[in-house]
Amino acid sequence: MAVVAAAVVFFGLRAFCVPSWGMLAVLFTLPMQKTSASGGIAARFAVPDAFTFLVVAGTLVAIARGRGGDWGSLRVPRQFYVGLVLFLTMALASFFVTETASRSLVETIAYSVNIALLACIVFHVRTRPALYRCLRAWEAGVILVVAGGLIGVVMLFLGNVDSLLTNGPKVTSTFKKSGQLSLYLTASLPLLWFQWAFRSHTTRVRLRRMLLIALALICLFATGSRTGFLLGVGLVGVLFGGRAAGSILRSRPALKLSGLGLAALAAGPLLVILFHTLPFSFQRAFSIAQGVSSLEVLSPTRHYQLQGFEVAAVRYPFTGVGVGDFFSRNTALAPGAWSPHEIHNTYLGVWAETGIIGVVALFVFLLATVQAGWQVVANARDRELQGLAVALLISWLVLIAYGVSAFELRTRHLWVVFAFLLVTWNVMWRERCGLVRSDPAGTPPTTHSS
Repeated sequence: MAVVAAAVVFFGLRAFCVPSWGMLAVLFTLPMQKTSASGGIAARFAVPDAFTFLVVAGTLVAIARGRGGDWGSLRVPRQFYVGLVLFLTMALASFFVTETASRSLVETIAYSVNIALLACIVFHVRTRPALYRCLRAWEAGVILVVAGGLIGVVMLFLGNVDSLLTNGPKVTSTFKKSGQLSLYLTASLPLLWFQWAFRSHTTRVRLRRMLLIALALICLFATGSRTGFLLGVGLVGVLFGGRAAGSILRSRPALKLSGLGLAALAAGPLLVILFHTLPFSFQRAFSIAQGVSSLEVLSPTRHYQLQGFEVAAVRYPFTGVGVGDFFSRNTALAPGAWSPHEIHNTYLGVWAETGIIGVVALFVFLLATVQAGWQVVANARDRELQGLAVALLISWLVLIAYGVSAFELRTRHLWVVFAFLLVTWNVMWRERCGLVRSDPAGTPPTTHSS
């Protein structure tokens, strides 16, 4: 225990004194930030979050001491500022109607910390090498998550459904909830693809990264998330399908396609036979293919959350019920709900808690980030930066789509993908303006003196 405490103090001091290094520690420890909607401050700001606070504090101290760097070389789309400020304004305005001030305060602090972390990443990461180091730190975090997830999968097959890495009976790995794990893995797949396609210079490294992607998919299915299952399969098809189809069609396409068809026909009955022997989480992930059309049957919890949203939207159209307060009010808004629960939808959740203006503000800065990524794809001068922008855009669009079935705004990795997109936009702008020399190989660039 003394060794662990000494390590935390040592790395914490480094994160404070050198915030750019501390951000790498934050990215690596993202999977260990076990946030919970109902756990209060202790659960919302777990021990690994200390690195986030230290990085933010170190950045503020550096700016106060005049070591803030060249502010003139930092650019962010204006729409992003407008949407973010308006969203925070509505979050604060919702305090006038909240019935649980402590919960609203914790939620507002969580948003503020996430936004501060985003600002720190954009402020410190202004070159490709720095951005690539961040991606490597994220990849290291994925390796940690996948290792824990695979152990959890083994536990599920052995019948241990309630442990540190599993929960009821779904794989959670290093996260608090299986949904957080699913969200993290789906957001990670495009970034892992970029590392595989553009940053793997030997066959051995490519094979290792392909294996990591395959294992991440197994862990994703073990979470039992229907949305994660659909998005994971779709991502693999989008990211790898084109290249695989090209290699198949180049020579003897009829023979290869026939072989794939026969393999699929053989695998189908085998999967049907094995389906009922799989752990619950795997069966739940595949259950979306059963054709159940009623939300009340497919997910009763979500059914009553939707009823609660409809009541909240009518009663509190402009201010919402209060940031973070839908959780405690859901049973009153929807009498059939048997327990308090947040709404499993980012957009309806923001609408219910901050009103119609709050959800419009959310879409403003979401679309501003998408626009920034698209501008990089359209204007970058080399394939590697374009590839990174494509990977980040896909990751961000996946997160936007995932928001239909999960409330995401308190998760750190959502805001980090925000930040990566804005950093990529700023890196392209700096290179085009001649502030740094473009170097796709990833070596430290030369900063031009003014």
